[in-house]
Amino acid sequence: MSLRDGDGRNCFTVIWKIENMSYCWQRTHEGILSPTFVVDSMGATKWNLWLVPRDGEDGNSIGYYLYRDRNCSGGDTIDVDYELSFLAADGSVLNTNNGNKVAMVTACSSGFPKFEFRKNVFISRRSSFCPKTR
Repeated sequence: MSLRDGDGRNCFTVIWKIENMSYCWQRTHEGILSPTFVVDSMGATKWNLWLVPRDGEDGNSIGYYLYRDRNCSGGDTIDVDYELSFLAADGSVLNTNNGNKVAMVTACSSGFPKFEFRKNVFISRRSSFCPKTR
């Protein structure tokens, strides 16, 4: 659902729940792509979230990106402000980063290669990030 914020900008929220995250065996810089979602208020553009379980220079970070689909309508370039977050099971924010005023073309991503450290997600704060795993 798209809403307008206090500044008159279109806003929307997408929640992508990944089950069995601790069993992701992707190689360094290999990612997981979310299901495609369409934002009608932005010219029916198609988007995905892209999570890279082994990202950063050394593969010890989790990367998180917004991706504009290559088979996308809308203008050649769209300016977006976005926020990517990891949420706990109760909906509270565990980590968040903002990408301010990014020009997105088709088949382009923008995000954070060091969104969160793997050791936090899978070891030290595992009960918050992966509550159903033992």
